[in-house]
Amino acid sequence: MTERSASASPAAPCESVAGPGSRSYAFLIDWHIRLLAALAWLLAALLAHRPDWNPHSAGFWIVVGPALAIYLLYHPVVELAMHGQTPGKRYAGVRVVGRDGRAPGVRAILIRNALRPLDSLPIGYAVGLVVSVVTTDRVRLGDLLAGTRLVARTAESAVQPATASPAARGKESARRNAKS
Repeated sequence: MTERSASASPAAPCESVAGPGSRSYAFLIDWHIRLLAALAWLLAALLAHRPDWNPHSAGFWIVVGPALAIYLLYHPVVELAMHGQTPGKRYAGVRVVGRDGRAPGVRAILIRNALRPLDSLPIGYAVGLVVSVVTTDRVRLGDLLAGTRLVARTAESAVQPATASPAARGKESARRNAKS
C-alpha cells in the first residue's frame, strides 16, 4: 500500500512494509522449524526417559517442559538473537523493526510476541491477518502495541550491504544513476 521513503526511516532506507503474504510465508517456515525442534526434543527425551504421563510428576515435565519452551519461546528468543529476524523471516526477506527503523529492543519483542496468541484467534492467525490488512502500516495487534512493523527488503536494498558507510552507499547510488 504505502512505500516507506528514506526520510521516514533513516536506519532502513530501502525497505517497504511487508504484507500479509510475506508475513504468512515467514511464519510457516518458522512454525515448521519450531515444531520440528520441539518434536526432536520430545523424541530424544522419550528415548532417554520413560515418563508416567502424570502432569504432577517430575518425569513428565522433564520430557514435556523443554518441548513447550522451545515451541513457545522460539519467536522472542530468536528475534532477539537475530536482531528482528528469524530463519523464516530471513528466508522470506522480511524483518521486524521499531518505528525508528532500527532493530527492536527486548521490550518491543516481548510485547509483540506476548500478543501472538490473541493474533492467532480464532484459528489460523485470522485476527492478525485481518488487522494487518486493514491497518496503514499492515501490522498485527502485537506490532501495534509494541511499536514495531515488519518490513520487506526491496531489490535496491539487496544491492547495498547493510554495513556500508553512508559515503559508500552514496557512491553506489551515484554509479547506478549514471548508468541509467
